[in-house]
Amino acid sequence: MKPDPSYDDYQAKWTATYERSNYGSGLAAYLLRMSHEWCERRFDRSDHFSKVLEVGAGTGVHIRSVRHGFDEYWMTDLNRSTPQGRLSRQRNAQR
Repeated sequence: MKPDPSYDDYQAKWTATYERSNYGSGLAAYLLRMSHEWCERRFDRSDHFSKVLEVGAGTGVHIRSVRHGFDEYWMTDLNRSTPQGRLSRQRNAQR
């Protein structure tokens, strides 16, 4: 009998499969990627929030689409591969 895999191994494999399935190729992947863009459509660089909290951040994909400024951007998720914690305003300097 095979031993049970560790939870961390399971979580890593699940996350990789999720990313590949949802953000890889095909129409569903395109629509999911675009949904992040559509959520941010009404914002631009002139919009600024001092603190942003993203609940259910998954693997942090949405941050790539953020158009508005911020001083702090907090991501949280039950998934251990989520980049937990705060991103500083350095992110804004890149845009």
